[in-house]
Amino acid sequence: MSDYHTAHTTTTTPSEQPFSRQFFSPINGAQRKVYLKALIGGCFLVIITIFSVLPIYWGALWKTPTRSLQGWLVDFDGGPVGQALMAHITSASSGTTLMLTTIPSENFPGGPNDLMHAVMEQHTWVAVAINSGASERLQASYSNPNSTYDGRDAVTVYGAEARNENAYRVLIRPIVDELLQAAQISFALEAARQLSSSSDLNRLMLDSPQTLTTPVSYKMNNVVPFDEPVASAVTFVGLIYVLILSFFVVMISYGAREAAELNKNLTLRSLIITRFVSSFVCYFFLSLFYSLVTLAFQLDFTKKFGRGGFVVFWMLNWVGMLSV
Repeated sequence: MSDYHTAHTTTTTPSEQPFSRQFFSPINGAQRKVYLKALIGGCFLVIITIFSVLPIYWGALWKTPTRSLQGWLVDFDGGPVGQALMAHITSASSGTTLMLTTIPSENFPGGPNDLMHAVMEQHTWVAVAINSGASERLQASYSNPNSTYDGRDAVTVYGAEARNENAYRVLIRPIVDELLQAAQISFALEAARQLSSSSDLNRLMLDSPQTLTTPVSYKMNNVVPFDEPVASAVTFVGLIYVLILSFFVVMISYGAREAAELNKNLTLRSLIITRFVSSFVCYFFLSLFYSLVTLAFQLDFTKKFGRGGFVVFWMLNWVGMLSV
């Protein structure tokens, strides 16, 4: 026994023992070559992914928007106020990223309600309506000064912030404010020049000065406000979480198959079926609990699809995971 042990120990060198080699040892040359080949090849594939995938997102934000957003301009008044405002706003909007197109009021038999519904259904980004009777109300206040006259009744702007809160806050609202404020000032200056020689000017300034200083103005009607801050977690960062969770399931499923040695024992057809069925079932319940977390923070799913809104959200998350 002692002779065998002596022979065994004398034929084993330290470099053959586990955890005994240095990275640049000559005996480690083959393993080092395999390691560097796999490492450099993997990094090269990551670089290819960076240049092929990331520019999609970078490019989406590089020039925003790439073309003008479409808006509607509708004159329900038909009088001098409507005509003046339509002419000024149309010409001023031509050089902006919000192109306002004149739409005949006859296209909306239900009046402003039909126009508001069109904005809610995302037929246009924004709609500017010169309200019916704007000219009559202004002329009546000129003739008989009205202390309750409100120039904001002349124009109503319909927008849907929830459609895209960033576009609404950064592009649509600032441009609309700029256009309408410029139109408001221009109209007020022209009206003041016309009234400068009027015999009723003093009485107008005493009884209804706002009719002279602000003959026309506007109101913003945010028909679909973005009043669910938690929705940002769902529609922005939450989508990244869904992607990460999906890959977790892929790796867990792979580890389970390796532990059970199914990858070695199953036929190709059976292995493919097993992988698909496992993913469908796991993603079904995973997307449910992900959706329940959102529901726990009281996100209102009923605004568009009623009580079925939660199910729609759940199914979208499920399909999204399956697409990965």
